[in-house]
Amino acid sequence: MNLLAAVDSNRPITNGIEELFMSPYWGFLFELEYSPSDSSRTAAASAQVPSEESPRVLVGTETMRDELIFLLMKADGQLEQKQRVISIVGCRGLGKKTLAKEVHRKLKEEFDCAALVEMTPNCSTNEVLRKILSEVSQQELNIKKAWRDRQLISKIYEFLEDKRYFITVSEVHSASSWSIIKEAFPENKRSNRIMTTTCINSIANACCPHTDDLVYEMKSLTSTDSESLFQLRVSSEVVEVYNDILKMSGYTPLAVISLASVLAKKESTRKAWEEVRNSLCLAPETGNYQVLEERIKSLSHSYFDLPLNVKACALYLSMLPVQYTIDRDWLVRKWIAEGFVHEEIGLGPEDIAKNYLHELLNRNFIQAVECSNSLLVDRYQVHFMMLYLLKSIAKQEEFVTLLHASDVHNSLDKMNRRLSVYNPKPQSQDQSHTLDHTFHERKGNGSIKADKVDLSHIRSINIFDSATGIDFKVFHNVQVLDLEGCIGVDNADMKDICCMLLLKYLGLKETQVSELPQEIKNLHHLETLDMRKTKVKKLPKEVVLVRNLVNLLVGDSDIHHGLELPEGTKNLKFLRVVGIIDLREHSSNILLELGELTELRELEIVLHCDGLTEKQNDILSLLRKYSSLQSLVIYGDFACSMDMQLASHPLLQKLRVSRRFVKVPLWISKLVYLTQLDIRVCKLEGDNLDSFRRLPSLQRFILGLEILPKKQPILISGTGFVSLDAFCFDCKMPCLSFQQGAMPKLKHLELKFYGGLATQIPSGVNQLITLRKIVLQYPRGYEGNAGVKETIDAIKREADEHVNYISLYRNGMEESFPWKFSADKGKQKVHG
Repeated sequence: MNLLAAVDSNRPITNGIEELFMSPYWGFLFELEYSPSDSSRTAAASAQVPSEESPRVLVGTETMRDELIFLLMKADGQLEQKQRVISIVGCRGLGKKTLAKEVHRKLKEEFDCAALVEMTPNCSTNEVLRKILSEVSQQELNIKKAWRDRQLISKIYEFLEDKRYFITVSEVHSASSWSIIKEAFPENKRSNRIMTTTCINSIANACCPHTDDLVYEMKSLTSTDSESLFQLRVSSEVVEVYNDILKMSGYTPLAVISLASVLAKKESTRKAWEEVRNSLCLAPETGNYQVLEERIKSLSHSYFDLPLNVKACALYLSMLPVQYTIDRDWLVRKWIAEGFVHEEIGLGPEDIAKNYLHELLNRNFIQAVECSNSLLVDRYQVHFMMLYLLKSIAKQEEFVTLLHASDVHNSLDKMNRRLSVYNPKPQSQDQSHTLDHTFHERKGNGSIKADKVDLSHIRSINIFDSATGIDFKVFHNVQVLDLEGCIGVDNADMKDICCMLLLKYLGLKETQVSELPQEIKNLHHLETLDMRKTKVKKLPKEVVLVRNLVNLLVGDSDIHHGLELPEGTKNLKFLRVVGIIDLREHSSNILLELGELTELRELEIVLHCDGLTEKQNDILSLLRKYSSLQSLVIYGDFACSMDMQLASHPLLQKLRVSRRFVKVPLWISKLVYLTQLDIRVCKLEGDNLDSFRRLPSLQRFILGLEILPKKQPILISGTGFVSLDAFCFDCKMPCLSFQQGAMPKLKHLELKFYGGLATQIPSGVNQLITLRKIVLQYPRGYEGNAGVKETIDAIKREADEHVNYISLYRNGMEESFPWKFSADKGKQKVHG
């Protein structure tokens, strides 16, 4: 199927999508019907979408449904009389529209009138308004064809002015259209409710301009519910492969149903299912999956509506295996090396690339993935169906060649200029693969040597998992080579790699390389050299001859290991990102050279107080020279009198210090552009928190505390922290007391604790008015500690009493709140 031909942004998607909308697995994507005579669950047998009044049950979304009902109907003082808007947002395929329909069905009898309409991509504002007027009036009004938007708005407004109404508009895709539609809804203090669904975060925010409104981020299904949905079509006869394929879905309903449909057409044998898993992981064109081709049509507008300069960046994601975790900076550097980032006045290439990334996030093309190690790490994933769509489009546009090592039918002369190879690491000796067959043109019993095949057109190579069997000397004109995490890459390959004279990006992270050859000096175009977590202990002096180097990434953050830079580093005038380097290992002369790298924007260093008496002034002097620094990460211990005095870095946006300060440094409050802060101090005294509270741009904050206050808890007052979105407190016991109005924008609260007195528990969590999620982390061996038990109980009570529905996680497991919606809580009754 050719998506490029099938989809035109100016006309409706053709028959395939209409058939999909009529599928029982689409219109009510994860609904099952109960037969009146049989209580067993069965999939809908008819190809017709169930009627709105038919009984149904939502697989795995009962909690989300009840949560939305609670949020819409809760009685909370003046809010009971106010109009409230809730916008459900999330990637396509999550079932937003289905969930909204079910909530609407449950609640509509509570209102004088209601309307449930869909805003399809080709539906005009006028058509939406006509549908709304028709539904709320129950066709009592004679709606004239000639009426324009203003006339329709006036009629709707007039009809609703003295009524309590509930309006649901799904698939809102334009903020400007919504700004017109919402004028039809009078705020008449009758507890009216409006619900929308959208795939675009900025539109969800536009739908919810008031404090009482809420953007509801829809979640994927749980693994258990996904398995229940999966087993409607297939059984788990080949358990290991079955689980692998189920994980591929990312637990989004559309992907679960689609993958189940694929397997249902295959033999229930290990070999058949492994073929499906392998082909789907990277190269879907190696399989014939018509059901997936049909269903990705529903997602195609997401791609074709992208701004032109972002489309290539989106297609680049097609090179990734399923469930691959994307590091933000890794992706930004790759886009720049590939030439996708176009210059804009006043912005550097990194800033432009980050804007492109933000656009993909805004449209839910990619989703943020939480990192268990730090709130400050930005990582993402592309959900399965979106990735499959991108792979299909990339194939049609000949954007990239996707290969799986088990596929021996590809011909090198048909490869595109970008090559992505997935060669899974062998689980056993019997499963061992090499890529020799891939890079030889086979004829009969013989083969053409790779070096006799013309590969000069290949410009970009990404290899995942294993590079065993690759002959790097045949790739003469490659500009981007990424071997991150690959086995089969070692020192023997480096001389051939250093003959790729056009290289701009070289990724060797987590490979077995232990030294760079002198030939590294030949890579005059190299801009990014990533050798983190390799066995390289020392850089050769020739690296300073790579004059166009922009990003030099070495060392290992896990063990706080940094490298020493060679003499002559001052010649690397274009360096903007450097890390990790160990300043203790550098002579005073090299420290002076480092001070000449005035273009530095990001720096990671190892620095301890011990033994630095002689170099202390040199190091402090060096750090003060980087006036344009935006990110600084320090691995070291500052339990001494050494004062970093980073107030000379007015543009600093990210600061992470892995060890501890004796007390809160006073200069912190002067970093007015700081958005991310990770710091540990020995103790808090008096108004020490004011230094943090006054930071106007701070969004993510990790605070570690060594010594607990003796008498009273740490007060978080109602002033300051005006931009804070996520806060992590790491201490023996989380003795925090949140006052009214504290942290007014906080959504994510994380508490790490280790056991203590039952009197040192947190309080006032229900004062955090925008809070949506609480994460508790503690050693499992301390579950019986009185302080740990009291903290958990206190957090549960306050989460239950909170005006918002709070997601609560304990050591990675989500807690449920079935009592949240119980009748004895005094919530309004909802008709079922």
